[in-house]
This record gives sequence, structure tokens and C-alpha cells, in this order.
Amino acid sequence: MPLLDRRWFRFRLLWLLLLPVFVGIALTVAYYWPRQAHWLDMREVTGHYHGLGLVDTPGFLGKNYFRIEVRWDGLYVVAELDQYGYNSFRMYYPNGRLAAEGECLVEWNGLHQPMVIIEDIRQGKFYRPDGTLDGEVIDGTGVQRTWTPEGTLTWELHLKNGQRTSASMWYPNGQVSTAVSYVDGEEDGPARSYYPSGQLRCEGERRRGQYVGTWTWYREDGSVDKQETY
Repeated sequence: MPLLDRRWFRFRLLWLLLLPVFVGIALTVAYYWPRQAHWLDMREVTGHYHGLGLVDTPGFLGKNYFRIEVRWDGLYVVAELDQYGYNSFRMYYPNGRLAAEGECLVEWNGLHQPMVIIEDIRQGKFYRPDGTLDGEVIDGTGVQRTWTPEGTLTWELHLKNGQRTSASMWYPNGQVSTAVSYVDGEEDGPARSYYPSGQLRCEGERRRGQYVGTWTWYREDGSVDKQETY
């Protein structure tokens, strides 16, 4: 075999041997190169994932999420996703000051997307905009509160052994929006909601999450809009 042909043969053989290595390196880089997916799930969510991203499910060809960012009501939440269940999170005010930190539940939302449930806390500390500690949850028991950057209380949730016992929400103007009580984690007892003006919007009772008895809805001028009996 002529010298030139032998060199060409060795060159092609070398490339054939190296080709799987280059393909493996390319696939590894493509897998571990971080990507993003955006969606709206009542909140603006950005998911960071590894994988080729060809399908929505986890796996080599899919999306393996490792960090979730959520923005709503002027707050910014970052959850580090190790596996579905309770994961570490941090919540920040617009000025970058820490609003909360701890462990919250992250689970599927039914669309192959991770959902950060900031209301389901196993461990957590909650801070006012001025940095002072305002609420704490230990082993699923305690109180969590969130505030507007201006210092208005917007959410207060009481937990016991990982289950809700009562919850209240406020409008940005400080007026209460809703007040709900729970039994065994389900809405149970009197429930009321209000207009931003303070006028009662509706009232009734729930039992184990179901509407019971007579519920009344009011117009903003205080007149009765409708009544329904369950």
C-alpha cells in the first residue's frame, strides 16, 4: 500500500475511533447546559433545567428542573429543586432584602411543570420589610406572614403539624379580603370575604371543604345580590 494511502487510512480510522468520543462530549454538554422554561401558574414562573428539553417529562430527552423562580405581588421566590417534596427556598422583596427562607413543598402542577407551594411550609422564617423576624414555622407548626414592600400585611397563615388551621388575606390598602378556618387541613367553619372598601362581599359556612347551609353574596353597596342553599 502506498505511504499516502496508509496515512489516509490511519487518519480515517482515527476519526472513526474519535467520533463516538466527540458525540458523547456533545451530548453531555447539551444535557448539562442550563436552559429555561417560562409559564404562568397564577404566578409568573421560570424553571431552570438540565436535559435536551425535547419532551416535558424528566429524563435525558426531557426537562430535569433544578431551580424554580416565582414572581408575584412584588415578591421574588427561588426554590432549589433536589427532588419533588420539600425543598429549600428563599423569598425576597424588590429591594433584595430577605422576606422568607426555609423549606416549602414543590410538586407537579399536572402539566409536567414544578409548582412551588409557598403556603405549604415545613420549616421557615418570615421577615418584615425592615428585616425584623415576624413569623416562624418549625416542623410544620407556626405562623407565616407576607407583606407588601411598603409594609402592609397581605397574608397570614396558621399551621399545626403541617396542616392549616386558619388563614387571612388583606388588600394592599390594609382592608381584610378573606378569613377562613380549617379542620384537618380542609376549610371548615364560617367564611367571609370583603370588598376593598370593607363592605362584606359574601358569607357562609363550609364543612370539610364543601359549601353548606345558606350562602349570601352582596353588592358593593351592601344590598343582597343572591343567596344559595347547599
